[in-house]
Amino acid sequence: MANLSDFLVVGGGLMGSAVASSLAMKNKQVIMLDEGDLAFRASRSNFGLIWVQGKGVGMPDYVSWTLQASMRWKKDFNDFLQEETGYDLHLRHKGGLVLLHGDKEVQERKKHLGTIEQEGYDTPTISFLNRKETQALFPDFKLGDRVLGASYCEEDADLNPLYLLKALHQLMIKYGGQYHANQKALKITYDEKNKIYTVKTQSDVYQTPKLIITAGNHSVPLARQVGIPLELRAEHGQILALGRTKQVIPYPLSGIKQNAEGSIILGATKNDFGFNDTSVAGLSQKLAERAIASFPDFKSLNLVRTWAGLRVLTPDSYPVYCESESHPNSYVLISHSAVTLAPNHFHQITNWILNNNEKPRELDSFHYNRFQ
Repeated sequence: MANLSDFLVVGGGLMGSAVASSLAMKNKQVIMLDEGDLAFRASRSNFGLIWVQGKGVGMPDYVSWTLQASMRWKKDFNDFLQEETGYDLHLRHKGGLVLLHGDKEVQERKKHLGTIEQEGYDTPTISFLNRKETQALFPDFKLGDRVLGASYCEEDADLNPLYLLKALHQLMIKYGGQYHANQKALKITYDEKNKIYTVKTQSDVYQTPKLIITAGNHSVPLARQVGIPLELRAEHGQILALGRTKQVIPYPLSGIKQNAEGSIILGATKNDFGFNDTSVAGLSQKLAERAIASFPDFKSLNLVRTWAGLRVLTPDSYPVYCESESHPNSYVLISHSAVTLAPNHFHQITNWILNNNEKPRELDSFHYNRFQ
């Protein structure tokens, strides 16, 4: 006998959990399928950054979309999740920095950020700090000699992404949603007469009038079964974890972050290795060298572990939010910035799915047909 629900969300990561929990709070019967820990989870290589600066080249609507999310995190979304679930996400919303090594990086950064300032759109509040101003932000850690300064954006922030995922799952269950683990969706069929989708997993069957695919790198074969020619690429990201120390990195950096319990993580690699999420020794070396060039005192910290994960990227790296034209009430949602954009997915995207009259202005730019 098939499992029935008002909405079936295929994919239990940060995006699927944001949408499913919002639907459950709106008194909809929701089942969320999750492949389980065998999935190529983007959360495994997630720094937990709410990041605005540098994003949106060639896509002004994405700049606006990201800014909206950052402001909602600061205004009420973090407090809302903590009140509902009891989870402290360790949100720090006081800005973030990109350290700049040498004159070339300074000039390239200024040029890159300058291309994002476009008339008629909101833009991030970004300033360039010299070496002295940057050093003042890290009184307990001396900057490396090559660090000439940093770009600083006051809308940047960070949190614990695993706590966010747990909070969203708990919120969905609290309001009656069902979480079905170890259920990888394999086949989708549509009964046009009765307007019902049937989704088969390796062990069960699910039926729903409204289907939402948020399965990350597994979304391509599912999207094509509902008439959406989705294309994605898996981007390999590697992370090093250093042992706990006193709090010395009070701001999130691009590639360096200190967690609330004192551990420090290093990252920011971007490589195309296909569906290979194993660690690469050469990348670990590059991460370590960059970190030590930024803060020489890192030499005294122990390397605890290293791992990698796969980010989910469309051809232009920007999100896809769309309803199928051939299969009504089936949706595909893809974004590699699921931490940053969680408030938008919880509010605007869910409201759009429930009522197309509430379609956010930016969504036309995020349709998959832009690749055709």
